[in-house]
Amino acid sequence: MVRRKGVNVLATTFAVILAFGSVLYTSCKKDNTTPAVDTKCANVVCQNGGKCVEGVCYCAVGYEGDKCDKASISRYLGDWDVTETIKGSSKQANVGKINFYVIKIRKGSMALDILMDNFIGGGYNNITGVIGRKYVGTTTESDVVTKFVLNANQTIAGTYITVLKGEGSVNDVGSEMSCDYNLTYLESGKLVRDTVSFIASYKQ
Repeated sequence: MVRRKGVNVLATTFAVILAFGSVLYTSCKKDNTTPAVDTKCANVVCQNGGKCVEGVCYCAVGYEGDKCDKASISRYLGDWDVTETIKGSSKQANVGKINFYVIKIRKGSMALDILMDNFIGGGYNNITGVIGRKYVGTTTESDVVTKFVLNANQTIAGTYITVLKGEGSVNDVGSEMSCDYNLTYLESGKLVRDTVSFIASYKQ
């Protein structure tokens, strides 16, 4: 009986030592896997939800700049002097017509949405568009902040005018813009389709 008791005590002591050693080893192992601090980001403050990696700000959708401090849409906003030309039409008399008017561009509900007021100089508001994006397959690679598209197949409220498609661009500083689009409308009971281009300058 004494010999068995000694064996049990020895076994218990060995088990305690083994458990302590296991805890100590695990603790040391965890310390070795502590992630390194990105010291390059210590003094970098990225705005508007941007994230710093290796000293560089990666901006959230709709923002740009070294510190993500500029809204990409800002280059679009405001009043624009438009010169518009009908390049082609199913109604031959329309071809070559030139119109002058002012459009206002406002921010939409999402970071990349734009709204155009006084579209085609007819007082038509809330024509929707979006700043372009570059895709690889179905994945967004980047924002293409100087290009935009008009949302396809939008019928202007209270009219028979439908914007079929459209796309354009603005320069980086937001002083010049161009756009090409197609629309259809009813005139004297007949459907007319126009292909239109405009250039615009920011109205000071």
